[in-house]
Parts: sequence; structure tokens; C-alpha cells
Amino acid sequence: MPFNKQLYTSSFTLIVIAVSGAALTFMYIIVDILPSNYPEFKKCVETITAPFKWLGLNPLAIFVGMDLLALFLIIYIKIDDKSVWNQFYQNAFHSWI
Repeated sequence: MPFNKQLYTSSFTLIVIAVSGAALTFMYIIVDILPSNYPEFKKCVETITAPFKWLGLNPLAIFVGMDLLALFLIIYIKIDDKSVWNQFYQNAFHSWI
């Protein structure tokens, strides 16, 4: 693939902006407008959005957990004298790179 090929055209940019704006508007209506206008949906919306709220409030815990999981997969779990991390890389990425 040539390096000077124009990948992002103006029509592509406008379509992506429109889709992301529509998705943002949809989520705003579902999360903010619907529960305030219709109280019977408040419990349902809070239950559905609770994991996203936790992920947004605890990014450091997620980062540390990701590192601990990586260390666990590299050091403690071995398959054929290779770590699971290495096995995953070999089968998922290295085979087609």
C-alpha cells in the first residue's frame, strides 16, 4: 500500500462525524433525558449503565489489574514450557504477521 494514498476523504470524515454524533445523541437521550422524564425507567437505566460508571471511575484499578493479569499469564501458567502470554501471541498475532 503506498504511503501517499489519501485514506480519509471529506465524505468519509462527514459520515463518521454524523454516525458518532447520532450515537452520542442516542446515549444522551437514553442516559440523561429518559430517566428524568420517565421515572419508571430510572432503575433500569441505572442497572444497565452501572458497569460503565464503574469503569469510568476506576481506570487506575483496571490498569493495575491488567498488569497483574499479564504477569500471572507470563510467569505462572505454562503450556509446553511456554507462557500462556507467548502462546496467545504466537497463535493470534505472529501467525499472520
